[in-house]
Amino acid sequence: MGIAIAISGFILALVIVSCGGGLTTEEVVKDIQGKASNIVTYKAAWMGVTYLKGQEVKASGTVSFKRPRYMRITSVDSFGGELLMFFDGNNIWHYLPKEAIAYKYPQKEEDIYKAHLFGEGWGIPCWPFKGIEKDMKYLYSKTIKGEDLYVLEIITESQRPELATVSMPIRTQVFVRVKDGVIQKIISYDAQGKEIGFVEFKDVQINIAIPDSVFVFIPPKGVKVVEVME
Repeated sequence: MGIAIAISGFILALVIVSCGGGLTTEEVVKDIQGKASNIVTYKAAWMGVTYLKGQEVKASGTVSFKRPRYMRITSVDSFGGELLMFFDGNNIWHYLPKEAIAYKYPQKEEDIYKAHLFGEGWGIPCWPFKGIEKDMKYLYSKTIKGEDLYVLEIITESQRPELATVSMPIRTQVFVRVKDGVIQKIISYDAQGKEIGFVEFKDVQINIAIPDSVFVFIPPKGVKVVEVME
């Protein structure tokens, strides 16, 4: 059973726009991935908004990552829905506290690289855009509140426009910090160019001490565990 996280964030004020200095997409993606490869651990708060059938759904939470393939994401939406996800190296857990149910999936080595849990392109902190480099297009560079950013676009032509969602958009813009290759913001659009959601990451900390226990999930007493074999 797949559980998608619909997430997005508030737009920052844009203050300076530059032409990008003639950089190519290949050069920018290589620079981003080279800098991001130095990330061993990552922790951030995220917040966002998703537009679903005319409704604005807000959500927020935290994300923690540790090499080689450990991750934990918490999410609470404006309807009170709560989800905790754990990638513990052996299994992926989707835990719904209010429903007292936890879904357990076997974790394959490549799963964490294909997660794209915050929209197309996010991947994992130490390897953004893994496997989709050919779909990237560098647009320009800009500075937002003193932070130099690369702005790139991802277009997936094979996707059917009528099926565009936050987790499967037609077009995505990604804002990446120049200094360390960390993704700061992702905006998703449908085939008509309408924004369907975006997510923003704040209070980012990299290469800090994070104990392995953060990524371990032990089902609380009374929680139903559903094992999903894929």
